[in-house]
Amino acid sequence: MLTTTNSALITERLSLRIVKGDQDIQELKRLNSVIFPINYNERFYKDIQRHNGDPLCFAVFVCLDNEEVIGTFSCRVEPAVPPLEPVESVYVMTFGLIMKYRMRGIGLWMWNEMIKVYNNRRLDMIVLHVQVGNRMAERFYTKLGFSRYGTVKDYYRRIDPPDAILLARPFKLNDTV
Repeated sequence: MLTTTNSALITERLSLRIVKGDQDIQELKRLNSVIFPINYNERFYKDIQRHNGDPLCFAVFVCLDNEEVIGTFSCRVEPAVPPLEPVESVYVMTFGLIMKYRMRGIGLWMWNEMIKVYNNRRLDMIVLHVQVGNRMAERFYTKLGFSRYGTVKDYYRRIDPPDAILLARPFKLNDTV
């Protein structure tokens, strides 16, 4: 458990582990159910498992002291996301921490680690969706330079509100915060 609010000390204790294999997929399902208000379908998990850590579509665990899994992020490379065509983009599928680890600088550390994955690839944009009303997430991404590109009606099928905000920002090499 974290006992300090000094983000430099906290991030020194963090590591990433690529999600691979059936056991990791089960752990990712459990973690996603704790962090996110939606249940991802089996296709989401099969895509991650099929790519097996390839940056085209991957998921990682964020671990504290190489043991406790406290967060996750997953991304995929997409040729275009309307209305941002025709740019190639990184689509952030999930990005989250267990509640008690938020607001400690870990999200910024995660962001920087995610960006490093794509520094050897020519990409134009980083794109993601945030559920309407999720002010904490919207503030976080605004601090990272994201802009609103509109609202997608009925983006989510089984949660309320079902609408999502489409956020995007240019991708720059070595673009860490």
